[in-house]
Amino acid sequence: MKTKITLATLCIVAALFFIYNANKTPEQVLPEKAENIAVVEKSREAHQQVPASTELLAKQEEAFLAQLEKQHPVSEIEQAKTATIRLNKSFKRMHAMGNYFNAQRLQREEIQVLLEDSDNLDRAKEILLDIEATQQKFGEDQALARVYAIKMIAEQARLGDSQLLYEVTSGLAEQLNQQLELGAVIEGGREHDLEGLLVTAVQGASIEELGDSNNVAAFLEYTGYRYGMKKEIVDQYDAALFFPLKKKYGREKASDILSQVIIEE
Repeated sequence: MKTKITLATLCIVAALFFIYNANKTPEQVLPEKAENIAVVEKSREAHQQVPASTELLAKQEEAFLAQLEKQHPVSEIEQAKTATIRLNKSFKRMHAMGNYFNAQRLQREEIQVLLEDSDNLDRAKEILLDIEATQQKFGEDQALARVYAIKMIAEQARLGDSQLLYEVTSGLAEQLNQQLELGAVIEGGREHDLEGLLVTAVQGASIEELGDSNNVAAFLEYTGYRYGMKKEIVDQYDAALFFPLKKKYGREKASDILSQVIIEE
């Protein structure tokens, strides 16, 4: 026997549903809707807080720069009597930015000011390749000078001109290799200078192109690698390339690519 649902039955069901929910809040009747409303309200509150956060960050940066200016005035840098003093003061100013959360951007702005004088790139090259002159000119700040010389050369490369980066990397690799061949020990952390230059060069290359061993061979040539170099130098090239290639292609392919172009004696 089939049950017929009449219009009267539907009306009764509707009335009962209305009575059941009459004393309930909207949150009880429509929990999903209430949840959505709460999400929207939180989003609106967060959006309203963004300008306040931006304003706070701007005030923090203003205060930081004011303190920096007291400790390392730009006027002292501009009025320095020699290029060496000017660079040293500028390097110290940038180093003082190190603990600030936006240090990279501020340092880059300072470096770009230095690059407006093309002679400063020659000075950066000398700092890294003429270690005796660097020690004499910068004294106890010579390590700091080398760090920021690399940053200057790296910024020039980032702006599209990698020639000096390759030139200095090649020159330093050859210098250090010759020291090792003579039985000398690399001192003063100059092996870290080479590491920094190589990492910078790899970062500026296309990792997709470096997936081809022919392109890796060309990159190695640009940066001064040659067959027969001492193991300590070869390892620097190998490490600088291996980890980015491993991240992109996996350990096996990275090892395969490099085994074709980096050959130890």
